[in-house]
Amino acid sequence: MIKSITIENKSMVSLHGLKPGKQAVIEVDADGTPLEQHWRRRMKDSISDGCIAVVDPWQEQAIELGIQSADAGKLTDLASIKDKFTATHEIETKKASKKEAE
Repeated sequence: MIKSITIENKSMVSLHGLKPGKQAVIEVDADGTPLEQHWRRRMKDSISDGCIAVVDPWQEQAIELGIQSADAGKLTDLASIKDKFTATHEIETKKASKKEAE
């Protein structure tokens, strides 16, 4: 199964057709690496220049399960993407446990 992430253009120019301030969903592998070479390059660039940011997709799930998160709803930095994938797994595990208890 191919995963996807939502990114936001934080630069002042269009990037690969994505206008400034707009969001797009891109496909990534299991490690969170974009499948398209262009987005891989932009992700690498964003570490130093902040041209794109990954939108936090876990906010809704965290709110649904009552999990408090200091950065819920904010844009995450690229260094924390793997931590977010771990958090998603924990949320899905709690959802499954909650359903089993019902």
